[in-house]
Amino acid sequence: MRKIIIAFVMTFSAIMAFEVPGMMGRPMDNPKMESYRIYQMTEYLSLTPQQAAIFFPMQKSFLDSQKALYERYKNICDQWFDENKSNITDAAAKGLLSKWTEFETLRIRQRETFVNSLFGILDAEQIARYMFFEEHFRKHLRHELEQKRENRQQRRMK
Repeated sequence: MRKIIIAFVMTFSAIMAFEVPGMMGRPMDNPKMESYRIYQMTEYLSLTPQQAAIFFPMQKSFLDSQKALYERYKNICDQWFDENKSNITDAAAKGLLSKWTEFETLRIRQRETFVNSLFGILDAEQIARYMFFEEHFRKHLRHELEQKRENRQQRRMK
């Protein structure tokens, strides 16, 4: 069963590798890292091949919308700072705060809509695990990097 899931994930990630945005809607520059992230998500959520076939295209669409929202916000911020870089007034700062609040509200609404759309595809435990996957993945990567550093240090000492 895991071999089927791994084969599906690797095939799917190879197709999406250059387009899939990463965490929080920012581009994932490293296709290998994105493939690894998808593999880890498949394992962490215990996705069946049927669930994975439905979930990952939905997630790609969600991440694309998050990326578009992030790019729009980034453009607004860049423009704002270009216009206000020498003289930031209270009114200008409040205007930026308003735009930031709007961005965060839209981002959260999109995420909420996406997670709600997972009911019926994933079970409740998988959905709960999905909501905390990014933190789990970061901890996992941090742990792996620490282990690699320790191994290098041990090899150098020999």
